[in-house]
Amino acid sequence: MRKWQEKWADSGGRKGAWTKALIPEISKWVNRRHGELTYGLAQILTGHGKFQSYLQKIGRTPTDKCVYCSINEADDVIHTLYKCEAFQGIRRSLVISEGQNGLQALKNKVSEMLESAEKWEETVREIDSIMRHKTHLERQNIASDAANGAGNEVPDE
Repeated sequence: MRKWQEKWADSGGRKGAWTKALIPEISKWVNRRHGELTYGLAQILTGHGKFQSYLQKIGRTPTDKCVYCSINEADDVIHTLYKCEAFQGIRRSLVISEGQNGLQALKNKVSEMLESAEKWEETVREIDSIMRHKTHLERQNIASDAANGAGNEVPDE
């Protein structure tokens, strides 16, 4: 475990940096006795998934801006969990305390999850609910675009 932690801590570069920021101590994650990894939680812990910033990075969308609210900022994990207006009605325990930034709030939430099965379940339920709602909104946008003919243009010959 010690070797793995050293390798985890010493691996430079940006690869895995988000996950390492949220889970700095591998042993706490590996040795927990509760909690299952869900699809939504995996997206949050990796920063990969239904986030415009990630989708732009991999060439799937032209913009990193959130398409679900009027805040006009990059749609990433922090925006989705803590700021996006589309998920205000779902958010309960995911809040940024005074003097914290979004990353610190999420790091604290992950630490709480590791300490208690109840906190794990509560947080994962909330995360999964937000991510399912995000998928629902995405599907609505796709259906609306299809109904309006977006993406169905015939290229010039």
